[in-house]
Amino acid sequence: KIIVIRPAAVYGERSVYGAALPIFQIARGQIPFIIGPGNFAESFVHVDDVVGAAYFLAERYEEIGKIFAHKPPESRYIFNVNDDNAYTIEEMFLHVERCLRELGRDDVRLLHIHYPLWGLKPLIWWNQFCNRFFGMKLLIEQDLINYLGSPFLMSNAKLTALMGYELKWPDVKEGIRETIAYYHRSEVL
Repeated sequence: KIIVIRPAAVYGERSVYGAALPIFQIARGQIPFIIGPGNFAESFVHVDDVVGAAYFLAERYEEIGKIFAHKPPESRYIFNVNDDNAYTIEEMFLHVERCLRELGRDDVRLLHIHYPLWGLKPLIWWNQFCNRFFGMKLLIEQDLINYLGSPFLMSNAKLTALMGYELKWPDVKEGIRETIAYYHRSEVL
């Protein structure tokens, strides 16, 4: 019995990868502007909701088989896990800045300009070179640039069609605010 969950960009307490990277980089001044056009909407999900959905689905395997019996067997047990929002990259960058400033981080200021994605290619190349030959940690990865330069919207309609499932963090802006507050309390930021 297998159920596949496909989470959107995951964020939340203790995360140090994926959606957490731009938060840290904005807080450290490593990203002083909006990367790319900023007009693409993205899907996000809090780690609590990934875990909650996994438990919820695991307990309903037989029910899922009946509800989605009309679907092809290869897609019957595959679920996207994401919140209900479609904020753009620009909206999220500005929200992260606002949350940091609300916590007293007056040093955090995003320039309201868009830095082209192609301008980051030399930095990515140098970063990968230093990682490979000197073992330095990657500050920015090609996958992040691909993510910021394209729309990645997902639908959780199949998951929410199952009666009884509710997201703990249905709005990424509230979840990000809580996550940033956690990082601040933990003195990570």
